[in-house]
Amino acid sequence: MELLKKISVSMLVILGCANTAGTSFASDTITAAEIEHFEHTWESWTRDIVKEIHPGLKLTVIARMEFSQSPEQLETYEEMKTIGHLPGLPEVNDPNYTRPLDSPLYALIARKHIRVILHEAIPAAEKALIEEVIRAKMKILSGDQFSTEIIPVAEKTGPERNPSAAVILLALLGLGVAMIVRRRVRLETTPLPSSAPAKITPTEVPALVSPTPAARSPIPANHQIMTSDPSARRLALSREKIDVLAKASLNCSTRFTNQILGGLDQARFDLVNQWLVQNQRIVTLAESNYARLLLSARIQQIENQKLISAISSLKTRTKNQENSL
Repeated sequence: MELLKKISVSMLVILGCANTAGTSFASDTITAAEIEHFEHTWESWTRDIVKEIHPGLKLTVIARMEFSQSPEQLETYEEMKTIGHLPGLPEVNDPNYTRPLDSPLYALIARKHIRVILHEAIPAAEKALIEEVIRAKMKILSGDQFSTEIIPVAEKTGPERNPSAAVILLALLGLGVAMIVRRRVRLETTPLPSSAPAKITPTEVPALVSPTPAARSPIPANHQIMTSDPSARRLALSREKIDVLAKASLNCSTRFTNQILGGLDQARFDLVNQWLVQNQRIVTLAESNYARLLLSARIQQIENQKLISAISSLKTRTKNQENSL
């Protein structure tokens, strides 16, 4: 009888040890390194999805996975690991995948926990689009937990400096400069005693320096064109190149454009319109200013020629009158 009791107790101990070993097997099947790498791939994948929609958006992703405790699934996963492991060598986890769908752990997921934190405010429609794309690509099910929230993060600034020392230093410098200037003014304005008249040497006589005239700003070319002689302007418009006239009529007031185009004959007016239609591109302000400068120079040249001709005719007439006398 005592032998039978000992055998029964031994069997119970063996069965208890077997059950304990089965429970520890379920918890030791997936290592912490595998879980860490697997969750990291979910976070990277989520960031890539958001960056495709909003490239400059700053965000933080937190992913956590709950795995199945089904003995059949855990045993299948353990067999997959055993097939890829060579006997006699230490076990090495294989993290050579960048998408969680490529990992054998994907089949063991029981519930996903994904939290997306946006660090700047975005429109509600764009936020809804991001959530919809993530749910579709990552196959977020009703039992999974997925959330998106906006938590702005203040930008880091440089360390705050106490400006009191700099302010005091600047104040002292300003006070010193003011005292030096006041002392010089006082010495220059204080009259000398009558008993000791001052001798003025040639070196002490201040030199008279003629003030330099202020630089005058150049007159804009469009103003020169508008105020030019109408006959000289019409002659310049008839001689100037078509592209110069077209560029000069752009990037300016409507009154100036009408002044240029209104001075053209019908044939040159049509040529300017054809150039604008054939060259459908953006003419910059610099190009227009340069074209107006060329047109102004041509008008000035014509006016100079008229002035020279008038002077020459006047000299000829005066000479003829002197010869007649």
